[in-house]
Amino acid sequence: MRIHRTLRISFSILIMSLAVWAWGTQTAKAANSVTSFRPVSPEELQMTSEPAAPGAAAIISSCTARSSAMTTPTPVTKIITFESKS
Repeated sequence: MRIHRTLRISFSILIMSLAVWAWGTQTAKAANSVTSFRPVSPEELQMTSEPAAPGAAAIISSCTARSSAMTTPTPVTKIITFESKS
């Protein structure tokens, strides 16, 4: 009976350790993907208007982010005028 209890506790500790390890690796991957920004091109820096939205202070466009696991569209906010920053 004592051996059965010891095995059950050891197994529980092993399962919890694996769960914490798996959660930690997923959290680290998410943190890395959040902090990695794509570089801004010189054309984007000089953008003062958008033909599809004349007079807009800012636009939301879609950028395709590629990772080793999947490709997902990510919304990107582009601020065109200084007034839209506030």
